[in-house]
Amino acid sequence: METKTIKVSKNYIIRTILLFGVIMMLLILNGCVQQEQIPEQKTETIGPVVLRLPGGAAMLQSECAEHSFKENTADLIVEGTVTNLEVRNEETRTFTYNDLKIEKYLKGPHVESDMIRIITEGGENMAMAGQVNLHKGEKINIYLKETDGTFSTVCGNLGIISCGWSEGDSGSIRYPPC
Repeated sequence: METKTIKVSKNYIIRTILLFGVIMMLLILNGCVQQEQIPEQKTETIGPVVLRLPGGAAMLQSECAEHSFKENTADLIVEGTVTNLEVRNEETRTFTYNDLKIEKYLKGPHVESDMIRIITEGGENMAMAGQVNLHKGEKINIYLKETDGTFSTVCGNLGIISCGWSEGDSGSIRYPPC
């Protein structure tokens, strides 16, 4: 049996290795480009949410007494804590700007910066009839419905449920925990 020896120059080996390297780089880059084109599945995020709650009991539908009605009607349900209250006098009326820090999303898209501002009529120690009176440190569940990009509470003021206060803020709990 005869053995044939093939002579290969160093230049041929270097060119082959370089060509192989270039082909590998192109394949890797192609894979990265294709991977970027696949849309990421992320939780939908919406912009800041500001609620201006009207005075009065709003919707007094019999269905509003049922938790399942509010849950099914709402586009966004969150659980959070009131972190800040700011009372402002605007012309002839007083409003409280309540900041709600979202701690848990129960339904719907995530909110930018995990914060909802709830504007209520009246100030601290100045409750208005039929108006929600929130307190710093209070934990609430809020049921929101979106209409044309604007959010409102489901069933008016019945769409905000107090779950009590976080530890150290009040010491007593008004309602059973949510």
